[in-house]
Amino acid sequence: GDARDRTRTGMTKALLAKVGLEGGERNEFSGLTLAELARESLARNNISTRGMDRVTMVGRAFLPRMSSAGYHTTSDFSALLENTANKSLLRGYQETAETGQRFARPGFASDVKPMKRVALNAFPSLQQIPEHGEYHYGSIGERYGIITVDTFGLMFGISREAIINDDLSEFTRVPEMMGRAAQRTVGDVVYALLTTNPAFVDGKAIFHADHGNLAGTAAAPSMVPLDAARSAMALQRDPSGNAVLNIRPAVALVPVALYG
Repeated sequence: GDARDRTRTGMTKALLAKVGLEGGERNEFSGLTLAELARESLARNNISTRGMDRVTMVGRAFLPRMSSAGYHTTSDFSALLENTANKSLLRGYQETAETGQRFARPGFASDVKPMKRVALNAFPSLQQIPEHGEYHYGSIGERYGIITVDTFGLMFGISREAIINDDLSEFTRVPEMMGRAAQRTVGDVVYALLTTNPAFVDGKAIFHADHGNLAGTAAAPSMVPLDAARSAMALQRDPSGNAVLNIRPAVALVPVALYG
């Protein structure tokens, strides 16, 4: 890259090292405060800060700059802080222990309109073919569910004073907490589907006797209800009736008070 690219990279690495994030290193920018980094980024773009007070100078560092081609581009200082905040946010997201992914998987949606997710039923058991006998076609039924995409978000404002005061927590601790909140929200959405038991496409609740996914009466975990649930899962049939699914339980979802 050119000198400007190397400067931005150096500042980013210095800031990452200062807050203990991966990818950081000590260099000539390591001893600078946030306000001094703002002034340095302006100076490297040939913008004079002479006569500017610190509040004005920091505000100017956030403004887009004019490229040599005449286009407005993101300021170096904004990109520097954005990189640091994004790494902090990602660390918080990845370090949060969320259990929803153990039994639910992420998917892909091309737009935000309601769309079908189609699943195939089991293939029928094979038929014995006598010598010179004829092979027959088997049929596979299908079923579907409806999915939609929702957007979740919150904003957090950062003032110029935080930069003047060299408050690095605004760009590290807060984004890290936001990452944890994002991961936690994913789990909240997953568990809300289980605890509210909404209607499926057939108009009946997801957990319903007609779906074969209720075993006995509600009870605290013990050998009797757990054995009943395990048997119900193993004996559940494919919707088309082609096969016994022989499902084996892998995850038990219980309130924290009943974990033991």
